[in-house]
Amino acid sequence: MIQERVVRLAIYYTDAGCIERVVAAFRKLLIDVNWIWGRRVDSHYEIYLGVNDHPNLKLALLNLSKTVGVEFVELLIDAKVEKYTYFNGELQKIGEKNPGNEEINRGSKRFIVYIPIYTRVVGYRWGEKYGENI
Repeated sequence: MIQERVVRLAIYYTDAGCIERVVAAFRKLLIDVNWIWGRRVDSHYEIYLGVNDHPNLKLALLNLSKTVGVEFVELLIDAKVEKYTYFNGELQKIGEKNPGNEEINRGSKRFIVYIPIYTRVVGYRWGEKYGENI
């Protein structure tokens, strides 16, 4: 089984290809991106990525931190991704007083949100490292 790592980055939206540049930074070093989730925060976008653990991961993070438009790149070391569902204005963790996937897939108007929970971070800004060592 391949270990998944969670990466968070802030990028300024300049054109429609900004997410493609982020994914290309990993793919050119043969690192698969399993999922992407993002949101707009003020003038930039905060993007979370699930990437496979790979020997080239540190190099990909350094290259990405030097990319124009990228504010910072952070590796969330001990991240666990938890699954929540949003229904009728409530956000509930799946499995806690909440119907499972069967009811969600039956056509009820719900959507699922994946939220990373973490305590340790290693960050990069223009090639400079801050936080814990990898």
